[in-house]
Amino acid sequence: MNELLIWSDGVQYLCTWRGPHASEIRDLFGTDTLPTPWLANADPEVVRDDIAKHNAECVVRLAGAAR
Repeated sequence: MNELLIWSDGVQYLCTWRGPHASEIRDLFGTDTLPTPWLANADPEVVRDDIAKHNAECVVRLAGAAR
């Protein structure tokens, strides 16, 4: 299962890839964690919904949330 874990560093939201696609992301970018266009003051549910809309093949979760 491919999963995107969304979390904030206090400035912006980032996504950490987990699962089979994570190695492909690491090969392409040298990391499995990528920034999103969302700043930390954005509503986390809005961020999750938007990222999920663009990554239908992944389970998208907020860090610390049991979803």
